[in-house]
Amino acid sequence: MAMQIGDLIRMKREEHGLTQEQLAELIGKSAGYIGQLERGLSMASIPTLKRLVNVLSLDANQIFYDEKQDQYQFSELENMLSELDEPVQKFIQDSIRTAFHKKHS
Repeated sequence: MAMQIGDLIRMKREEHGLTQEQLAELIGKSAGYIGQLERGLSMASIPTLKRLVNVLSLDANQIFYDEKQDQYQFSELENMLSELDEPVQKFIQDSIRTAFHKKHS
């Protein structure tokens, strides 16, 4: 997880046209610390993550989102659905569509 966050920090820092030194100054840390974060050698504290979110215009979900876990959950759901009869599968799909449309209407 540290490496994924580090990659995200580097990408966003570069998008903002900031050097490690400039970012470090903006969040009150050293350039060496920023380098360690970006290489996945250090993990930022919650207060530091908050400053990074603000300075780099990050969505906090990007930091905590675990894509592999979500992929596992989708695979598990797919396996469970495949074991059900077709009418039950259709009922579940229709229920999900209804819930989705209610949320987005």
